[in-house]
Amino acid sequence: MSIMERIAKETVGSDNPDEINISDLVKFLYRGKILILIVTFLCSFMGFYYAYFFAVPKYQATAIFNIQNTQKPSLNLDGLDTLALFSGIQTIGSQSENILDQVNGADFLRKVVENERLYLDQEFFINPSQTEKNWLSDIKTYFKRTLGLTHKKPPLNQTEVINTTVEALGKSFAIKQTKNGAYELSFFSNNAAKAAFLANTLMNTFLEVREESLNSSNQKFLSYLQ
Repeated sequence: MSIMERIAKETVGSDNPDEINISDLVKFLYRGKILILIVTFLCSFMGFYYAYFFAVPKYQATAIFNIQNTQKPSLNLDGLDTLALFSGIQTIGSQSENILDQVNGADFLRKVVENERLYLDQEFFINPSQTEKNWLSDIKTYFKRTLGLTHKKPPLNQTEVINTTVEALGKSFAIKQTKNGAYELSFFSNNAAKAAFLANTLMNTFLEVREESLNSSNQKFLSYLQ
């Protein structure tokens, strides 16, 4: 008679059906100690292997900046603001732009990608020709070739490479407005130094582009008045 059958028999014959014989249960677990040790070792080994060879750490760097609201001039322009808007020229000190949309805009991110040449960074763009081959990819290639499913894709041109990098860059950071009106830009990367560098780069580039845009808008407005 097995231990489990004996435990079940004693449980049925006892007055309390919820009563368990602890000694028999301990003996049963002791007999399976080899299997328990093997399963524990395998789980520990798989956790260690994943943590050191597959898991990629993520670092976060945050840059905080504030956009000062420019006060509109108190001078009465006698409707020239309206004429400027109709002519396609923004008024001085206009704060109608959405900062969050501007930072996440493809045009701005494309400028950062081109300036910093992020399309050469494999974290944002992996060139198919530089992909490391392993035994699994070789097996997939063999079966595809055997079944006639292989077809060469044309290489990406520079515009497609930059667009792909821009999309990857847009997924690597987040920007939000704080309660005090400032803006918090957080960048995520598997390299701490790169996360800090790109968080500050995005912030500084945006402030420079915004300053240039405001100066250009003001010059156009003054030229229109002249």
